[in-house]
Amino acid sequence: MKAFQEALLVSQDIGVKPQVIESLEGIASLAGALGKAARAARLWGAGEVAREVTGIPLSSGEWALHEPYLASARSRLGDAAWEVAAVEGRTMTLDEAAQYALSEGADQPETTTEQDPSAHDGSMGSLTPREREIALLVASGLTNRQISTELSISERTAANHVAKILKKLRLHSRAQIATWATETQLPTSLRD
Repeated sequence: MKAFQEALLVSQDIGVKPQVIESLEGIASLAGALGKAARAARLWGAGEVAREVTGIPLSSGEWALHEPYLASARSRLGDAAWEVAAVEGRTMTLDEAAQYALSEGADQPETTTEQDPSAHDGSMGSLTPREREIALLVASGLTNRQISTELSISERTAANHVAKILKKLRLHSRAQIATWATETQLPTSLRD
């Protein structure tokens, strides 16, 4: 772990984004190998977004190195929990992800205490019409894949919308989005 963290620090200091991303992915795989599945998902999600934003593709050879560790972590965590954690990672900036990767307490299991969505100052007005539409579909129990089919968008775009909703409302799970939508009395049809 120390070697990846040192590589991450050096890469950040000299401003080499491809190396920062690769270091995050290395730490994600190592977290997966060490049984820290949620941490692996968050870091991998952050790396995926960073690659999209920078246009730096993940080669099949690189993927082959990471895939066994990530698949094992995803299997231990479960698909739904993996996706929630990955979405949390996708909402991080590259600097936030690096800080998370370097944090001392990050190796400890994180608490995912459900918070009262009404305690958040996020309001329906802070979401775009598309995000409100997606919040309604999440509240209806649809997965990202089902949302993508319903709205004729990619599954990745659906996941990114869900991540933005979580970040804007300062929530941590799809269940909290559903509670928020119910409590704010989100209309059953946003297309009217």
